[in-house]
Amino acid sequence: MEICKPDDLYIISEPIVLDHKITIDIKDVIDFCFCPLLYKYKKETPNELNIRELYDHEIRKTVYQFLFDLQNDKEMNSSLEFLKYLWGKYWIRSKTKKDLLITPSAYKRDTWDNKRQNGIKSIINFDEMIGRDSQFIIAVKHKYEIEIIPNVVLTGVFECIREKQNEDGTKIIQLINFVVDSNVYDTVMAQSYNLESIAAAFAFEQLFDQVEYQSITMNILTKKTYFKNFNEKDFNLLKDTVKSVIISLQNNINCTAPGQKCFHCSYRKKCEKNMK
Repeated sequence: MEICKPDDLYIISEPIVLDHKITIDIKDVIDFCFCPLLYKYKKETPNELNIRELYDHEIRKTVYQFLFDLQNDKEMNSSLEFLKYLWGKYWIRSKTKKDLLITPSAYKRDTWDNKRQNGIKSIINFDEMIGRDSQFIIAVKHKYEIEIIPNVVLTGVFECIREKQNEDGTKIIQLINFVVDSNVYDTVMAQSYNLESIAAAFAFEQLFDQVEYQSITMNILTKKTYFKNFNEKDFNLLKDTVKSVIISLQNNINCTAPGQKCFHCSYRKKCEKNMK
């Protein structure tokens, strides 16, 4: 039996032929790879966010606002207390205790409160991880567009670009990508194949002709930081992944990908109904 070698995963497939330009976001690529039906249902109901998706949106909104203020030297707004204020403002918002108590189920109330607690833990970790000194925030939530393969434009966001001064006085550009949840796949290997980080690194090199930089993934819930320098193999993996997704979408391939992840999916009932 012939054994597949790791390098076989990086073989670049034949170019795809498109008669028009296609734009796809890296988050859509990741959704499709995770589960094509998840991608499909999210596109059909773009305004429906479950608690986990809402949490992801609001915790990042808190982080971005803090970084914007740090970038603009607003000292009053760059404290841990202000971070806590932002999290309370974005997560609880205008909901009263009565509104929260009449949430349809105890499970949802517990999940909502669990996310609130995770958010507090995360912003405390973020405050310590991001620091204040010896850095200059260059960009926050900066959108990019890059033609990754002919007629395919990949879009995404540079969550944070900063210039960081090392202990020896030298300076380096850092691309920071944030992870806001925790799962069993949160390992060094998993972060080595983080498509969002790879895409940001590829776009950065193409747009700014900058090679001296660090790519960093910060998990602000688990307080773990991963450093990774991506290379041509990583970029080829990204290109092949995007190609595969585009080919699947062009041919209306929406296969099922059942597994343990289905238990937490907000589209589970809809999926089960359509599969019968």
